[in-house]
Amino acid sequence: MDALPFLKAAEKVIVLAVNPETSPAGHGAEPGADVAAWLSRHGVKVTVQRDVAPDADVGSITLSRAADHGADLIVMGIYGHSRVREMVLGGASRSLLGSMTVPVLMAH
Repeated sequence: MDALPFLKAAEKVIVLAVNPETSPAGHGAEPGADVAAWLSRHGVKVTVQRDVAPDADVGSITLSRAADHGADLIVMGIYGHSRVREMVLGGASRSLLGSMTVPVLMAH
């Protein structure tokens, strides 16, 4: 993971799962737990926060939670949708890049 050196040096890391689906086909029985376990094995001081806001933009929720916790860096993976879907629905990465209030490290 590109951000691992930053995450190891952090006082606190929060894995944020927004609108997670708890199912074998979704994000597992405990969304965020697998990521937190992996980070913990690599020496990262990590907690998991789940946020349910089905009508809100994931990017806006992420920025809001970053402000709530006084975060000084957001780390997120990005992946692409079709161009039509992105134009109609937007996306978390677009929201974060358009309104970021703290530095954002993105990787694909």
